[in-house]
Amino acid sequence: MKISTQTRYALRFLLELSLAEKNARVTTHAIAKSQSLSEKYLEAIATKLRKAGIIASIKGAGGGYVLARDPSSVTAGDVTRLMETTFFDISCTEKPCEECAQFQMCAMRNVLMDMSEQFTIMLDDLTIEKMRDFYRREIYSTAMSG
Repeated sequence: MKISTQTRYALRFLLELSLAEKNARVTTHAIAKSQSLSEKYLEAIATKLRKAGIIASIKGAGGGYVLARDPSSVTAGDVTRLMETTFFDISCTEKPCEECAQFQMCAMRNVLMDMSEQFTIMLDDLTIEKMRDFYRREIYSTAMSG
């Protein structure tokens, strides 16, 4: 599975929002600068996240984005399914692959289906809150050792 740039950026966007002070509004400009990302691309991602109810936008002076849901209730799986057109795309796990010469006795189909299921479970267990807490521990650990 290859996770798209859009999904990676969306997760980084949400991580930045979760690191902000409670109820602090964060602009795409600030996130783009902090994460070295394209502001225009982030705006398109923000639109998807907003329409899905994951973030909210505040217009006007002092406006920006905030998390609309608690970071413990948003998972990497939620974001991946929102952003990706295909999710763990292995054609024979979705439906039998009649073109395959091994279709009737495929040793890999069940293995690939199990991998897909385990990957989905892992993504659904990884919340924005866990990502934020991991990030904070890593930054603290790096600061203390350096």
